[in-house]
Amino acid sequence: MPLALELVPAVDDDQRLVDEWLATFTRSGHSLRQCKSVARWFRAWLGRRITSATTQDVVGWLTALENRGVSAASRNTYQGKLGSLLSFAVKTGRMQHNPAEMVQRAIATPKELRFIEPEVARERIAGIRHEETRVLADFLYVTGLRISEAWSITWASYKCEDKQWYVTVTGKGGRTRTVWVPDRHAYRTFKYSQDRARRLLHKASALYDDDWWPHLLRHWCCSHRLAAGEPITDTQKQMGHGDIRTTASYVIAQPKRMDLMEEK
Repeated sequence: MPLALELVPAVDDDQRLVDEWLATFTRSGHSLRQCKSVARWFRAWLGRRITSATTQDVVGWLTALENRGVSAASRNTYQGKLGSLLSFAVKTGRMQHNPAEMVQRAIATPKELRFIEPEVARERIAGIRHEETRVLADFLYVTGLRISEAWSITWASYKCEDKQWYVTVTGKGGRTRTVWVPDRHAYRTFKYSQDRARRLLHKASALYDDDWWPHLLRHWCCSHRLAAGEPITDTQKQMGHGDIRTTASYVIAQPKRMDLMEEK
């Protein structure tokens, strides 16, 4: 949760607005949970009725997220969710205009940073001086786990078969999968908050004038597995992509590996 703030007392009109907005979504799972969270975070930060929000309020909230180490890509996602909520408020006659429409999107991390060479990625991770951050970055990079999946791991999630370590996690859509982990990360669990993890990575990336966030390491993992020649179906299983076209998008970004799209 990007903002660990105490929630304001429930406001019936606000809750009704949020519930009606969420009811317009046909999909459930991660996207719906994220929408609920964005509405809750913004209400907590604003401290008054959602329908009284101004453009300055939206800018202030996004700035607070940035100060917490939330990446530009994530801020853009949250801004989009908030904009959808406020647009619904306009459509239902609760607001005259959408204050989020006038707010410029953050400049996200350049696409090329998502597909840096494997040697560069490993060198940058190894160069992190803070051990806790280095361990975190290495774990997310080699496993490709989403941060929510990594934080759900307990000792009971691990097993060893044929001298190889694996961990079972539950990903998007409630899908359970078992992924490989190197020996050095066997029984690895994380006791601090996901918010702290984001701040640690953001601080470490300043050494390279980059903007790292947990999902960036997942991008690196996926693209580097494919670049190493791993069959696309194996990479899909490791990453937990529900649709192989998602995995294929990483192949498209690497012209030399286009042949992998034809592998079964």
